[in-house]
Amino acid sequence: MATRAELRAIVRERMADATQWPDATLDAWINDAIRDYSCYFPRRLTKSIACVTDQLEYSLSVLTNPQAVSSVEYPDGEDPMSFLARRPAEGVKDFWGGEYYDVWGVHEPEMLVLGSAPTTGETIVVGYLADHDYPTADDDVLTVLDRHLEGLVLFVWWKAAQELLAAEAMDPQTTTLLLTQFDMLVYRAAREYRYWLRYAQGEGERRRWLDDRYRRACEGLRRGVT
Repeated sequence: MATRAELRAIVRERMADATQWPDATLDAWINDAIRDYSCYFPRRLTKSIACVTDQLEYSLSVLTNPQAVSSVEYPDGEDPMSFLARRPAEGVKDFWGGEYYDVWGVHEPEMLVLGSAPTTGETIVVGYLADHDYPTADDDVLTVLDRHLEGLVLFVWWKAAQELLAAEAMDPQTTTLLLTQFDMLVYRAAREYRYWLRYAQGEGERRRWLDDRYRRACEGLRRGVT
């Protein structure tokens, strides 16, 4: 897995930039890239929470950069594993006393609510989707897969293009031609990043398979094979 410093070096090499952008600027854009990437490729993590007798509510502040709770195993250690079903705690008559859970929170999970009272000594295992780690130091190891670093690089290139366009637009000496060229640069950078996202999500592989199938069909027709 790459470090932040290694990724930043790749970014500078790809943009042929040695000194134009300060490290702090590139580091901020790398974090922006990780934030956007996490929307499409979240981490899948688990967190164990110790139960307290008759306590139905448990804070989820112990989760790391959570997006959403995906499962609740309770009690931990059962064979086969025992998972609670999610139901809204408010307005459902059989929630209380049943093997259910709910999650409260507006923008991210904040509180886990159990339908039945646990016992001290038992454990809840919360499975959840989360953002990838945001590095704060150059030697921090990224949690993004190495094969997906290309997406982060393309995102940073897009941010740099937007910055160049904004700076050019504020220059009183600028021309319509220059603005058009910078605008096209932003458009191309955004398109490359979005295309990479689609490819990484599997659409690229399916498209390649369809293209190969079409090519083979055309070759067969040329040979007189139906």
